[in-house]
Amino acid sequence: MNFADAEINLIDGIRVTKSNSWGLLRASNTSPKFVLRFEGNTPQDMENIKNEFEKNLNQIFPDLSLEYC
Repeated sequence: MNFADAEINLIDGIRVTKSNSWGLLRASNTSPKFVLRFEGNTPQDMENIKNEFEKNLNQIFPDLSLEYC
């Protein structure tokens, strides 16, 4: 995975922290799926980190379909 200007922590999944946002990808503790969480200082910051995760995941899994609740 490629995230510019980010700190990456691999404890309990993959957490990417930037100056204005963060994203986390980890396995669910209660069901057979992955959980994605995003937070940003602004709605646009959150959307940007989400798009970076999606771009990286689509490079590995081109047919991946993500559903957000």
